[in-house]
Amino acid sequence: VRPDAAARRAADNDGVDSAANSVNVTINPTLVLPFTDDFNDGNANGWVTVDDGIENASNWNVPTTFYTQTVATNNFGKDVDETYRRGTYAYYADSVNLTDYRFSVDVTARAASADDVGVMFRYVDDDNYYRVAMNSESGSSRLESKVGGTFITLARDFRGYMPGEVTQNIVVEVEGPLIQVFVNGNPAFAATASDHLSGGIGLYNRDGVRYDNVSVTTNGTGP
Repeated sequence: VRPDAAARRAADNDGVDSAANSVNVTINPTLVLPFTDDFNDGNANGWVTVDDGIENASNWNVPTTFYTQTVATNNFGKDVDETYRRGTYAYYADSVNLTDYRFSVDVTARAASADDVGVMFRYVDDDNYYRVAMNSESGSSRLESKVGGTFITLARDFRGYMPGEVTQNIVVEVEGPLIQVFVNGNPAFAATASDHLSGGIGLYNRDGVRYDNVSVTTNGTGP
């Protein structure tokens, strides 16, 4: 409905707006914190999945009490921008207007997986977000920013993740331009960047992985 048409319908015969006929529309509401999702309800309501330039379609589902993606989406290097890998991800739609927050999630790659797993934060759209990508095969992790469709590396290390269905807790804290990343309670990355000062949370991978115990809180409220 066009705003001018809605306004005309909201007016009564005397030209006075009628509250009974008004229409309220909320677009991208801000998520109320604290927010948690342990998937114990058996669904992934609110999560939106995206396949980013891959040929092998992803398969996201909640089989029991966790959120999983079961397909190896990698395509022999065809889904790579220079050294940056595309894959599949799920973002929480109502989180896209968040600014400063603490995002925590438990991530478990399947036993046979060695490809990218990670998280996204301050997600705006498919061309603009931050991402932590961890790879077991290369034994490396990167803190990345995607701006206008182009990736840049903010920080990198050579720790990767433990293969063999080992659960790892990833925590991201963002406040203004400051970004801090922790893995299993240990500092992994710290950087400052002003590419994205608001945006939501996401779960990223290129192979079979489970996600559980998602939480988003204000800074300083988590363990």
